[in-house]
Formats: sequence, structure tokens, C-alpha cells
Amino acid sequence: MLSLCILSFKRIGMKILIRVVIALLVYLLLDFVGSEILLTGLDKGFGLNQQSKIFVVGHSHMMMGIDRYELENGLHTKVSKYTRTGVSLPERYLMTGQYLRSGYADSLKVALVGVDCFTFVEGGISTNCYTLFYPFYGDSAVNHYLKDNAKPLEYWQHHIFRLSRYSDDLINSSFRGWMNDDKNYKTNEIDLDDFHKQRSKWKSDISFNPELMSLLNKMITELNQKGVKVYLVNTPTLDEINRVDSAKFDSVMNYYRTLDQQNEMVDFLDFSHYEHDYSIFFDPLHLNVKGQKIITDSLIEVLSKDSYLN
Repeated sequence: MLSLCILSFKRIGMKILIRVVIALLVYLLLDFVGSEILLTGLDKGFGLNQQSKIFVVGHSHMMMGIDRYELENGLHTKVSKYTRTGVSLPERYLMTGQYLRSGYADSLKVALVGVDCFTFVEGGISTNCYTLFYPFYGDSAVNHYLKDNAKPLEYWQHHIFRLSRYSDDLINSSFRGWMNDDKNYKTNEIDLDDFHKQRSKWKSDISFNPELMSLLNKMITELNQKGVKVYLVNTPTLDEINRVDSAKFDSVMNYYRTLDQQNEMVDFLDFSHYEHDYSIFFDPLHLNVKGQKIITDSLIEVLSKDSYLN
């Protein structure tokens, strides 16, 4: 009797074990398939899975300031636009390298690198921007970057469970990638009364960190060595932000002009002359849809005349 009970328990235990194993395998399969669908959407949205002649890299200023598909249509060429909210210069360097290592950069001719008066401010824009890179564990440099910035448990959790890599914002970016949607949907103009009430939250300190200045030079050099011409693109920010310290603001802009003058493979496109046109901003640092059209059309005009690209 005892032996029959033991045998029965063994059979029940084996059935439970089989069900657990099957459930785990199904979960891992769904986790893999779902993450691959989301990753493909991100790659499509950023253009990381296509041969492009133009590569755009930057943070939210460039994200809101350039319509990738309008740029493609206006120049009749493929454009990869890799922009992320909150990324500082080290992340933009990482993003550039990611595309250069992707196997799709052989046809690259021009890089539009977003710069502004805060590019050399130490400390970064967002302390947790590393979470934006969880989907890209497959890139060796990104993997190393995640190990350096994430806590060990956090790193391994997202490494093993792929769908956990995707926040709501990343899922939305993937969806927009599948829909070929790069439009700026901000139609409102800046509310100056609201801006002045919340003035303290808007970053306005300008500084010159030598390591970051050196990193920009390194980024330019590596692109140039691959035969890529660099456009340093300063999309406009509101005059009330820029002119908190006009001397420092002008110094940063002059530094970019110096890089332009010293290197025939570098051009500085400064759109700060739009800083007084409040109708193109939806907040002090970002353009609305009207501002995006102005910058995109301006870039089409400039790049269509560049014999290096054509």
C-alpha cells in the first residue's frame, strides 16, 4: 500500500514538473517572440536596420526638431535617426558607435550630430537614461555600458527576461517605428506665464567640461575616419534660456564655429537665430510641429546643395 502511494505521488509530481517545464518553455518562447517584435519596431523607427546615407543622432531637441521621413522625401535618400530623450554626450557617442557597428553603415556619408549650449555640462541630463538601452544587449558596447550603470540584479533581470526591458515609452517608440511615424504632435505654443512660474525647473547652467569637449572631438574624428562628414546641428532653444548667461552661450557657439573652421569635414548649423520666435516652441527647450517643419526644411535646403552627399 505504501509503495503504491509513493508511486502515485511520484506520478503526480512528474506531471506537475512536466506542466511547469512546458509553461516555462511557453513563457520563454512568448518572451523571445514578443521582445523580437518590439526590437524590430525600434530598429525600424531609428533606422538602425537599414543602409542610410544620413545618420541623425541626438537627444529630444533633435527628436522634436527633425522629421525623418520628410527629410528622406526631400533629399530622396535613406535617413537613420537615432534620438533618445535625456541622453547626454557619452550616450550619443555610444549610439553613434552602435550604428557604425550595426553592419548597415557602409553607405553612410553624413552625420547630423545634435549639439547645444548644454552639451559640455557635467552630470548628464537624466540619471536613469541607461534604461533606454535595455533592448540592445546584443551590442557589445551597450552591454558594457549597461553593466557599468545598472545594479547587478537589475542588469541580469533584464538580460534574462527580455520583455522586462521595455517601458511604456519604449513600447510606444516601437509601435511608432512599425507605423513609420516620426511626426511631432506638439501643436501648442509656449505659455510664457507658465514658464516664468516654473522657471527654476528649466536647466540654464552652461559649463565647459574638458572631458566632454574631448569626447565630441573623438566622435567627430571617428566619423571622419570612416569618410563621414559631420554637421553639428544646434536646434533653437528659447532666448530666455540662452540669455541667462549670454557670454557663456556665445562661447559655446563660437567653439562649434571653431570646429567648423578647423576641419573641412565639419559644418556647424546654428539655428539659434530662431530663439526669439516663440511661436515655434512648445516649451523652452523643444520645438512644436511648426518649429520641426522649419528645421527640417532648412536641413533639406542645406543638404541638397552638399556635393559630398550627392
